[in-house]
Amino acid sequence: MVSNARGVITPAPMSAALFARVNIAVSGGMLSIEVVGGSGGEVWRVERSSDLLTWESLGTVELEANGGLGSRVLSDVPLGGGSSFFRAVG
Repeated sequence: MVSNARGVITPAPMSAALFARVNIAVSGGMLSIEVVGGSGGEVWRVERSSDLLTWESLGTVELEANGGLGSRVLSDVPLGGGSSFFRAVG
C-alpha cells in the first residue's frame, strides 16, 4: 500500500531486484572477483559471458557483513581468453 494526505492506493503485486557491485582484480593470470551489496547473508552466483547471451557459472558467494555492506571475494578464477562480461545473480 502507498498512502499520503490524498488517500491510499494498493498497486498490483510487483517484484524488486537487488543489485550487487562486482569489482575485479587481475594478478598472474587469475581473477579475484569481489561482490558487494546487501547487508550480509545474501548468496550470489558469479557468472561470466563472452556474448551476453550464454553465461558460465564461476561459483557462488555468501556475503559477509562488512561496515554496513555485505561483501565476499571469489578468488583464483582463471582469466580465460578474449573479452568477458561478469555479473552477480542473487
